[in-house]
Amino acid sequence: VKIHLLRTTFCWLPPDSLPTGSKTVGALMFTDDLVSGDNVFFVATGITDGELLRGVRYRSETATTDSLVMRSKSGTIRQIKSEHRLSKLRAYSAIDFDRAK
Repeated sequence: VKIHLLRTTFCWLPPDSLPTGSKTVGALMFTDDLVSGDNVFFVATGITDGELLRGVRYRSETATTDSLVMRSKSGTIRQIKSEHRLSKLRAYSAIDFDRAK
C-alpha cells in the first residue's frame, strides 16, 4: 500500500464507470493505475464550496472562481483566483448567467 500526503492513493471504480471493453468488472485502483509518468498535470475548479476550493461566487457583473493546478515534474502548485466578466461571457455562452445567480 502506498501512502502519499496531499495525494489520492486509491480510487474505487464501480463496474458501470469502467471503459467499454475493460476486462475488469470492478477494481480498487492505486495512483499508478490511474496515472503514471513524470509529467502529469492535475487541474480542478470549484463549482460549489468544498474543503479544497471555494465555489463560484456571483456578483452583479462578475463571477469569481478558484482553481488549483499541480504539475508532478516540477512540483509546482498554483492556486488561481479568476474573475469573469459576465457581459463578455454572455456574448458566446449558452448559459443564462442572470438566472444562475
